[in-house]
Amino acid sequence: DCLDVYAMTAMMKNSCCGLKGYGSTGCLASTDLVCPIDTSTTPPSAFWPLSKYMSEPACQERLFEWNLTDARYDCSSLFEVCGHIPCAGVNKELIRSHTIRTDCKIEMYAIDCCHFLLAVFLHAICVNLICTLVFNGLRHIQWRRVCPSGIKLRTRLRENGELAKGFELEDRSDRIDKAIRRFELVGKLQIGAGVVLFMGYTISTLTLVVKNSKRS
Repeated sequence: DCLDVYAMTAMMKNSCCGLKGYGSTGCLASTDLVCPIDTSTTPPSAFWPLSKYMSEPACQERLFEWNLTDARYDCSSLFEVCGHIPCAGVNKELIRSHTIRTDCKIEMYAIDCCHFLLAVFLHAICVNLICTLVFNGLRHIQWRRVCPSGIKLRTRLRENGELAKGFELEDRSDRIDKAIRRFELVGKLQIGAGVVLFMGYTISTLTLVVKNSKRS
């Protein structure tokens, strides 16, 4: 559909006028066209008109609709058509380059699989650590809502059952207040660590996504 067969056939007839396969009548007096010569034949001769090549049954078939079944085919007729074309043999260098390229792709695929598994493992650890820190931090800060009935404190006693520390009510209250503040401070630190880790995790993930998108 992309070739003007009639116009190209007329051009070849004018350029090859008088040669074997072409008539000598109706030739133009002068033309700038050069007749294409097939140097693979002995002796070299002009190519056939394009319309003759295009009229071959093989050129009328749609290549993408070919469906060869598994069978043995007789290719002896090809020797008559292609026997005059010299064969340089197997391109070992091309096969070697394709083999090396295939091996490299397999190695890169294996490395990518290892990277993927390692990334999944690291992501799971980071997400679990972030969730654990934030959850424990919120539990430490919001302990009054989690345990509205109160909390349990452990203290040291002497052999006779008396308190080792905090004999006075004021001293005991002060010690309990310090313990509660220390408990809440640990919760704030856990939440801060979880937020910082989450930010680092998000930035690193976005950086990897951008790099991979640019690479692809």
